[in-house]
Amino acid sequence: MSNIGHNQPPLAERLDIDHASLAQQAADVLALEALSPIMVDDDLADYSERAKSLKGVLSMIEKARKGEKEQINKDAKTVDGFFQKLAKPVQDAADTAVAAINAWQRAKLEEQRRREREEAEANKALQIDEAPETPAPAKEVARVVSSAGKVTASANTFWTFRVMPSTCRAPNGQT
Repeated sequence: MSNIGHNQPPLAERLDIDHASLAQQAADVLALEALSPIMVDDDLADYSERAKSLKGVLSMIEKARKGEKEQINKDAKTVDGFFQKLAKPVQDAADTAVAAINAWQRAKLEEQRRREREEAEANKALQIDEAPETPAPAKEVARVVSSAGKVTASANTFWTFRVMPSTCRAPNGQT
């Protein structure tokens, strides 16, 4: 949401203005003269003081960052909640429409399968009436030795098909 009509500068500029003293403290601590190399235990005191100063400024920077971000996080939750509430009924309506489509397609598919089963049963009954019963083809079993030396079995089934005359006629009356 835009804050049209407010007198605040953009966020980046506002942060520069609001935290100018903190930026100056960070620049000052970084501009301190270089420490001499550690030669003896007494030199550790200078390094310890420098680390304490650096960590103090770092702590202030982190506290300021959290303070700035806290309101942004609250605003983000508000925005998410608003749009979630707005989207929920639309999502529910879309889910309902998709569920209706799926139900229709399932019913149509089941009806098609039912008709196909009935046709298959009718064709099977016709084949039984017209053709003498033939024994089912026997499976040919071969003995196969695998690469591991184990004996395995495999089976092949050979199907014989017969074209049945159709009762449908072409548009010109020919069969």
